[in-house]
Amino acid sequence: MNRTSGPDHRSPHRRPRSGMTLIELLIIIGIIAILVSLLLPAVQQARASSRRLHCKNNLRQVALGMLSVVETKQHFPASGYFGKYSGVYHNWVVTILPWIDQSVIYDKYDFDQPFTTPSNFDLGNTHLPVLV
Repeated sequence: MNRTSGPDHRSPHRRPRSGMTLIELLIIIGIIAILVSLLLPAVQQARASSRRLHCKNNLRQVALGMLSVVETKQHFPASGYFGKYSGVYHNWVVTILPWIDQSVIYDKYDFDQPFTTPSNFDLGNTHLPVLV
């Protein structure tokens, strides 16, 4: 056989192949998909554990606020205080605000006015993460 007639596939000086075949690529994608499917439940379990811990911490803060009110005033806060107007003045959440690090809202709240006044109503609708 003449060397000039064409490439010889059995030649020891053959150029190495570059790139991947479609089968190799599909196998790698399959392996990655299996690894991700094994990892996903662990990530979801860690998130659920974090949410439970956050909720327990919020409950602890509210309980400590209630106990601080008991120590200070020698009684638990009432579920609601009624006044000379027809609406509720405030509930137990307003009473414990200084002890759950919300004293800014507590200081602005007007205890002489019913809850339905615009200033108290806006303060009462404030989102408090510790109560969620």
